[in-house]
Amino acid sequence: ERLAAAADEAGRGLEVLEKRRVKSHSAGVDHVVVDARFE
Repeated sequence: ERLAAAADEAGRGLEVLEKRRVKSHSAGVDHVVVDARFE
C-alpha cells in the first residue's frame, strides 16, 4: 500500500515483481522484501 501511494503521488506506475517474508520479528511484526519497478 505504501509503495502504491508513493507511485500515485509521483505520477508513476508500479509493478510489484515479488514479495517475500524474510523473518518474523515478534508477534504481528514481519520483515518483508518487495521487489518492485516504478515506471
